[in-house]
Amino acid sequence: STIGFLILNTLWLSTTILGFWYIKRKNVILHSQWILRSFFLSFANMSIYIIVAIVHNALNFSYGSAYTIAVWLCWILNLLIAEILIRKNILNRKNVVKPFAKLYHSNSELICAFLLTSTKRS
Repeated sequence: STIGFLILNTLWLSTTILGFWYIKRKNVILHSQWILRSFFLSFANMSIYIIVAIVHNALNFSYGSAYTIAVWLCWILNLLIAEILIRKNILNRKNVVKPFAKLYHSNSELICAFLLTSTKRS
């Protein structure tokens, strides 16, 4: 399970760094995809508990075996879910990313005006 955690930590750090790197280069779509992967990897700990409960209690594996299986499945399943969402183009629909991309690429006065008007409405 140590290797599973090492891979999880490496993937989490790498996806976060790539997300940051792409937003610094103003590539909002790739940023969104990498940050979505990072976001799902951040829930690995919760996934471990759920998987252990299922494998240990429902499938009658020993706790040690269930935990080892969960350490590997937690990041594999979470990345799989993230990839499915990315491949189904959830983030690339015009209602989600394009308004933010236009806003991000606009000048700073427009961004400030947008933020001021949106805070006044609430």
